Amino acid sequence: MINLPQLKWFSVSAVILGLLLSSQSIFAAGLTREQSKELSTIRRDMSKVSSDLRRKKYDEAEKQLDTLQEQLDKIVTDAKLEKRNKLVAIVYKMIRVHRKNIELKRSGKKGRVSLTDISFQEEVAPILNDRCNNCHGTRPAGGLRLNTFEMMKQGGENGPLLVQGNPRASLIIKRLLAPEKLRMPKDSQKLEPEEIKTIAEWISQGAKFDGTSETAKIGIENEPKPTKGKPKPKEPVKIVKATGKETVSFSKDVAPWMVQFCFRCHSGNQPQSEFSIATFETLMQGGSSGRVVLPGNPDDSRIWHLVGLQDPFKMPRGQGLIKRAQADSLKTWIAEGAKFDGKDAKQSLRELVPTDEAIRAAELAAMTPQQFSEFRLKRTQDQWKRFLPNEQSRHVKTKEFIFFGNVSSTRMQEISLWAEEDLKSLKELFRANSSPVWKGKLTIFLIKDRFGYTELNQVLHNRRVPAETTGHSEVTATFEEAYVALQDIGDESSSDSPGLRVNLIAQLSGAVLKRSDNRLPNWLTQGTGLALASKAVPGNEYLKSLSKSALELLPTADTPESIFANGTFSPSGTAAVGYTLVNFMLNAQGGNKFGQFLRLVQTGNNVQSAVRTCYQTDLKTLGNTYFAYLKKNVSAGKGKR
Repeated sequence: MINLPQLKWFSVSAVILGLLLSSQSIFAAGLTREQSKELSTIRRDMSKVSSDLRRKKYDEAEKQLDTLQEQLDKIVTDAKLEKRNKLVAIVYKMIRVHRKNIELKRSGKKGRVSLTDISFQEEVAPILNDRCNNCHGTRPAGGLRLNTFEMMKQGGENGPLLVQGNPRASLIIKRLLAPEKLRMPKDSQKLEPEEIKTIAEWISQGAKFDGTSETAKIGIENEPKPTKGKPKPKEPVKIVKATGKETVSFSKDVAPWMVQFCFRCHSGNQPQSEFSIATFETLMQGGSSGRVVLPGNPDDSRIWHLVGLQDPFKMPRGQGLIKRAQADSLKTWIAEGAKFDGKDAKQSLRELVPTDEAIRAAELAAMTPQQFSEFRLKRTQDQWKRFLPNEQSRHVKTKEFIFFGNVSSTRMQEISLWAEEDLKSLKELFRANSSPVWKGKLTIFLIKDRFGYTELNQVLHNRRVPAETTGHSEVTATFEEAYVALQDIGDESSSDSPGLRVNLIAQLSGAVLKRSDNRLPNWLTQGTGLALASKAVPGNEYLKSLSKSALELLPTADTPESIFANGTFSPSGTAAVGYTLVNFMLNAQGGNKFGQFLRLVQTGNNVQSAVRTCYQTDLKTLGNTYFAYLKKNVSAGKGKR
């Protein structure tokens, strides 16, 4: 067995939280001036609680918290905010943290709850209830049930959902950040960045459970108590189909903002006021107060009063994001008979409303090859102006590529010949028969220095890259993005630098593999590219050094299985492990098996099932076998084998 100690993933939540707490501007929206002042006073008075805690005056601290919470609850009620609204959520969290610390001090237990600690019960569970339980409840998609924390830990058909301490390797984060066709929630709006960050921070802190029982229903403390008696059955409604002569379309003008602003509170098993907009049919049925839409009569329609006649608007609660034009479209739609222009009134409203990604994908799919090629060149030029606006550029177009950068014309010509030659081998190997391989061609950014490559990553990806990273590929499912970015590091290789030719082959290989809608793990993409490069550029010093690097890195992984997960290693570590792992699978197990394995993963199978099919083993056994193979070869001085 490999001894694989816990891998630590450091959080930046303290910095982000500090910025939130120091910002005064967030209190302006949704609150009156007086309420904003009251909220600021509550935050200042919180320091008195901290002082009482330090002096062990727990009773005084608790009384002060009770007073502050009463004041905060009054602001929330008067302003018609939800407790999860960002204006007040951080203040509620400060109160909860102080209460937990009082409890710890009184019990004599060691430790201290920090404001940066994420509570599963208070912060993660509500997100899961709102956005995930519709598909992962009693009839779980993919075998994944989120009814209880115990079920959440077990995962589903695609394996465990959580890797404690490592959000980047956790399946839940991968699914939340995946491209449109693979992203969760499926056929629904993305989670807000803050919601994803909350889940990721919770995982990085160890994915700790702070509820009463792991077998209890998730978030049960946060759920409203069910009303007594049977719910009143709703009357059947008549759905009137649109004729096409209406000036307002429900699906285009009304449903989009309803889904955006109202779906969170008015969907699921317990919609507020028993009013659900899950489908057009439930919208027309109304809620506990009866029908909310009266066709042809906006003045007597409750939904119009709530959205259009309140000042400020009462709904959506605590947001004030509905524009006047959107409210007016609601009134006109009702006045014109509240007609339905979709296919099925029982269809989910989310499915009726195309996402921004779906709209953009349809626009790109409608382009002719010539239009897409023109789009690619224009996008490339615009991107260059964004990250190197003062640098003169040149470009060369071929059948498959647009070479764009600030290297010399001679160097650009040399690299273009390499790329055309390397692509022939890649097309044959990966059965890439389309021409061009990438819709609209593939851009290859050729950047002469480190500054330019760093700026590209900072501007286009909002990320910093380690010094050892000198190239990458970016290809989206719609081909809106299709490029390779390369820093010209010269042709000489060393233990620290692969040389440009190896880098080019590796990134081209990745760009070919990324054409699939199914995202491959980074180790497989990078490792395959580097393995192919080793055949084209034998004796490369950088590739020879990777075996030793991989052997030193493997003990830092959590388990043998985590070797195969994204996020286990740094970019340079992923290259080393990926290269040696692919070579192991090629040399020790046979090229045909590896080819079959690669195609299975490309067509949507997870790594675990693909390994089981091709190698008749599990990830743990394969990981241990790879480790032994690598250790033997390094000891024998065989370098990259």
